Amino acid sequence: MKAILLIEDDGAVRRPVKRQLEKRGYTVLEAASLAEARVIIATCDVVVSDTNLGDGDGPMLHRASKNEVLAKLKIGWVAITGAASEAQFQYYADQGIEVVLKPIDIDALVRAVEKAYRRQPSP
Repeated sequence: MKAILLIEDDGAVRRPVKRQLEKRGYTVLEAASLAEARVIIATCDVVVSDTNLGDGDGPMLHRASKNEVLAKLKIGWVAITGAASEAQFQYYADQGIEVVLKPIDIDALVRAVEKAYRRQPSP
């Protein structure tokens, strides 16, 4: 079973996205902040992270996790955003991270998650 960590500070976005992903057979862990995400990131296969969060941004967590956890666990990454800066979009492009724009099209998100999952190197 593929486990997704959904990091989104807006519950009105997070809850329906979680329900839709669960309907498609994913196990979804959720975090409303980077602080919450850091505690559980090692338990997932793919991270789906909002870009702008109350306590930082998605690229910040990706950079930190890449050094700490992602490098060891080979966690895939997908960004979701309603408003990202040019620098954030460039970071995602440089890292090969798929971006899904809000309002979220769940089929586009599932395709991005599957792509991120397939890119994971074998252990």
